[in-house]
Amino acid sequence: MERTYLSKWSSGGDGHFSTGIGPTRMLNSEGYMCCLGQFAQQVGVKEQNLLGKTTPDHVAKHLDKIYDDNYFYKGFL
Repeated sequence: MERTYLSKWSSGGDGHFSTGIGPTRMLNSEGYMCCLGQFAQQVGVKEQNLLGKTTPDHVAKHLDKIYDDNYFYKGFL
């Protein structure tokens, strides 16, 4: 299993308090991931499907899946 380390975390876009290198994406071309990208990777989404995506629904559309944003409201978190 491939591991994601905090040193590859990206957040804050291009703002003053941003972290990481490059734009904030689920996985950017520099290898940095936002928290949603790290979560998606941990549940089995392949890096090639995360690259350049900004939100979970972009990943779902790429995989021809239906994104249910109510998933988190059904007791998951």
